[in-house]
Amino acid sequence: MVFITEVGTDDAEQAEECKRRGNDLLSRGDLADACLAYGEGLDILGSGNADLRLALHLNCALAQLRRGQMACAVAHASEALSIEPQNCKALYRRGMALAQLSEQPGHEEDASAARSDLERVLALDPGNLAVRDKVQELRTASRARQRKEGVADRTNFQNIFRAEKALYQPPVVKEEPKPVIRNLNHEDSRLMVSAERVTYFVDDDAPILEDVSIELRAGRVLGVFGSEGSGKTTLAKLFCSQLNPVEGSVVHHGEFPTPTPIADAFKSGFIGLFAAGLASLAARPKADHVWAVLLLVALVCLVALIASCVFGCRRRASQRHHTIFLTSDDSEKEVIQHGRKIEHIIGGLPGSAAKRERVIALLQAGGFQLYNPMTGEPRGDVQSYIEEGLTYGYFSGGQGHLIYILKALAQRPKVLICDEVLAGLDAYRQPRVLRMLKRMRDEGTAMLYISKDLEQLRIISDSVCFLSRQTISEIGPVDVLDFPKHPDSKDYLANYRAEEASIMLSQSYGATEKDEAILGPWHRVC
Repeated sequence: MVFITEVGTDDAEQAEECKRRGNDLLSRGDLADACLAYGEGLDILGSGNADLRLALHLNCALAQLRRGQMACAVAHASEALSIEPQNCKALYRRGMALAQLSEQPGHEEDASAARSDLERVLALDPGNLAVRDKVQELRTASRARQRKEGVADRTNFQNIFRAEKALYQPPVVKEEPKPVIRNLNHEDSRLMVSAERVTYFVDDDAPILEDVSIELRAGRVLGVFGSEGSGKTTLAKLFCSQLNPVEGSVVHHGEFPTPTPIADAFKSGFIGLFAAGLASLAARPKADHVWAVLLLVALVCLVALIASCVFGCRRRASQRHHTIFLTSDDSEKEVIQHGRKIEHIIGGLPGSAAKRERVIALLQAGGFQLYNPMTGEPRGDVQSYIEEGLTYGYFSGGQGHLIYILKALAQRPKVLICDEVLAGLDAYRQPRVLRMLKRMRDEGTAMLYISKDLEQLRIISDSVCFLSRQTISEIGPVDVLDFPKHPDSKDYLANYRAEEASIMLSQSYGATEKDEAILGPWHRVC
């Protein structure tokens, strides 16, 4: 006897709203958030309302297929088929996902399952020419693989009876597993920075990182996780030039600004001003000698300051993209003066009213708020904090860390390196900062995101990389977190235990989707 769980009207309406939200996100191309919305709807439904569950699984399978998360697409399509075994869409999406998986090493057996699903689609829809062509392609590939295996089997059988080959071989020493490198399908995104066969060690000791190659692309987030001591923070510091590789190189790609004719004109003007100062010194009488010397010193200082700002910045810009390193390490925040106003920390030197409005928008988006230390009630608002001229030393550790993050986002870096950046933030601000980082990604920022919290990686990453044995063990789409292939990543994920706060992050992140402050103008240039 089968028992069907009834779903309340409110639950069904909430799940339907999740479906509508997911469809809207899917149509806009925000595939990761669409999957989260569909998953939220499935959690609300539980085991009831088969029709709505079927639609959610089908849509989620489509989103995962477009996202390149083939294993997740297979899982959702299979759930849809458990509800309606002859559903043509579910069969097609599972078949296409299995066909893509079969191209990866170790997944060759998925080709026959893909062909079986697509043949069932062809039986239900004989006129589908695209499916017919795909089935033929899989059949051809299967025959080629069978011929190759047959040749290998005959060769092995012949080797048994060769006089020069012993019937029994001594046991082979097991080699270390090879890295699992999957196709990320990111070639359409512009390459910004790459680590090319990078090795780093200190004083000829054992390497901290060895032969690591990683690419950061515009509008993509590479999530990095691994056990303690695997070299994650060292990798971050190599990317932002705080450390230099012993072997290999970190290369910035693309076109960079060069000095313009206007800058050259400024330079000529400064030289002319300096020459005029010397001429005036020679022409002045001895009585004015002291004042002339003071004037000359002032001119030299002015020229040196302006030249260093104009030409030094341009030289640095010509070598690398604007890169910022965000970390939970307090030592990185020591450069922020405690007596400096938060408006100037985030927005730079005092400027226009538009710049002040952008600082206010950044603080509101990040959820910045002061509280009464006696009652715990909120005190004031962002506008009043700016008007009061509050300084950095006034805040708690978590509030100071949020200011540190907003300062970095205000600079709109081309490359952003994040190392456990949410540590120190509370449960309310973590999803808000994640949403802001994701908006930066959508606008073209290349990002390396290091975290031991896998839920953060699921939300923000387009691909993930697992570090172990001081090198890359596995790199691929986000479904590596659910379906790892390398023995080291399998062991790590099998022993991983998510904290309660991490489990709640996904739900609180979804609640920020339509937050007006986060959707506001904080990202604009003033």
